[in-house]
Amino acid sequence: MVRMMDLFKFLEIGSPIDVVDVGASLGGKKTVYHGIAEKGWAAVVGFEPSAVELEKLDAQKKPYERYFPYFVGNGETQTFYETNWPLTSSLFEPNPELLSKFNNLNEVCQITGTHAVATKRIDDIAEIANIDLFKLDIQGAELSVLQNGLTKLKDALVVQVEVEFVELYKGQPFFADVDLFMRKQGFQFHTFYSTGTLAFKPLLVGKSVNRGLRQHLWADAVYVRDWLRPESMSSEKLRKCALILGECYGSFDLAHLLLQDHDRLFGSDFAGPYLAMVLEEQTANGLALSRA
Repeated sequence: MVRMMDLFKFLEIGSPIDVVDVGASLGGKKTVYHGIAEKGWAAVVGFEPSAVELEKLDAQKKPYERYFPYFVGNGETQTFYETNWPLTSSLFEPNPELLSKFNNLNEVCQITGTHAVATKRIDDIAEIANIDLFKLDIQGAELSVLQNGLTKLKDALVVQVEVEFVELYKGQPFFADVDLFMRKQGFQFHTFYSTGTLAFKPLLVGKSVNRGLRQHLWADAVYVRDWLRPESMSSEKLRKCALILGECYGSFDLAHLLLQDHDRLFGSDFAGPYLAMVLEEQTANGLALSRA
């Protein structure tokens, strides 16, 4: 990918992007913030209670990463349902009645043990001083984390939260519940970063048990601090938000809008050069962008 500008330096950002990752297990994939972290633009605080997954994270962590084995939740003692695949373990019990209808779902959600665990509220975790980018992926328990982190959530600029459209776990909240909550906290829904589909048994799509047709089961929903009220963000927060949106999500249009607002509110000159850079850079990378 062509890079024509050190955006962090251009936007005069004075402190790292603070990333908080609840459910930080890699699962063999790069995170949405991998690029900005590798450039030295971000500091990551992650939480992963699975000993196996935490060991993997610690084995390859960089100086800008810190990981802790906390169960993040409502601050109370809760039951943890450990499964045969660590990435499906949850504070909610898997729902085999629904899971068994799909290929390769109930098979990776078999309970191997239950444990009483002490959870920590986001607002009570001393290792979190600030949140710019908040990523949550903990199998149905995301809404409880958000509800018990209202103070620190007020600092967040972009929230990527896994949501479910069906009851994968018994009694879990749905996308509609998370969406309503986030809007009440002053966020706008932006996009689905990824979505998950599987086919109903016995059909296979392309002979793969991991592909689906039309039934959406889950997604990573992305929310942005209300861009209709840019004055609710400080100068640096506006610039950080623009950087996150452009670099992590390719949302160059919204990033530019925020920089226009910054120029208007603070007398800067970021939007014009940023747009010129995006047009040149993305054209070089094969994305057909142009001015309206």
